[in-house]
Amino acid sequence: MRGTGSGRVPVRGGSHLRRGRGVRRASARVSLTRIVATVVLLAAGLAMVRFSDAAAFTVYEVSIDGADLTDRASVEAAILADAGPESVFLYDTGAASDRVAHLPTVRRAEVRAVLPDRLVVTLEERVPVLLWVTTDSSLAFLVDEDGTLVAAAPPGGATVPAIHDQRVGTAGLAIGGAIAPVDLRVARQLAAVTPAMLGSAALALLVSVDDREGFVVSADPDGWRAVFGLYGEVTRSPDLVGVQVQCLASLLAARPTEGVGRIVLSPEGQLCGTYSAPGDS
Repeated sequence: MRGTGSGRVPVRGGSHLRRGRGVRRASARVSLTRIVATVVLLAAGLAMVRFSDAAAFTVYEVSIDGADLTDRASVEAAILADAGPESVFLYDTGAASDRVAHLPTVRRAEVRAVLPDRLVVTLEERVPVLLWVTTDSSLAFLVDEDGTLVAAAPPGGATVPAIHDQRVGTAGLAIGGAIAPVDLRVARQLAAVTPAMLGSAALALLVSVDDREGFVVSADPDGWRAVFGLYGEVTRSPDLVGVQVQCLASLLAARPTEGVGRIVLSPEGQLCGTYSAPGDS
């Protein structure tokens, strides 16, 4: 055999060995992104833990919108009732809204929590349509369209029509109570009547109600008195009031106002009622 001499296998044409494909290393940018994401997640987790802590974001301020008739102290007492200072994240705004809505002057209420430490209360108040004056001059109540006694009369007076209730049962009236539906219907109809509607020269009309004659409309200053009477859903419906007002206008137009004293409006057939001259019983 012919030996190679050096014991090496000759390689022709240079080296045929191929280099393997290089492995790319993860860039520093990708690593930094992962680090930032991890930090953000940890921060969010810590924030959630803090938010769930009742000691954090404690309610320190209450803002009230729409409180014209409603006492602000009553609203604050209602939203903080049985709660004490709480985190805005734990505060039950639904229950608070219900409590505020039960105040006599409030028809609807919404309580919202606002970061970091505030509650915002928005009120829709009841709208007064009458001023109900009792035999005790110190007791006068604003009445809404449902008949609810929503508040005491404001010190400066009210801009709604007044009903002077001289009945014995007046002593039982209180804020949060209600006027009987029949009385409310009659009172609202009579309160809407003006001297011009009756063709009267009176400066104003005074509406009152007592136990003996029922509802009465009087010309102010001193003038005629029109007795509308007592009403009930079955015995004498408030639907009769419109006819009685028409009768009153006809009677006042038929003779000089100064010749009329007391008018009893009892529409029957072709009659509107009876009247007497001033001074007659």
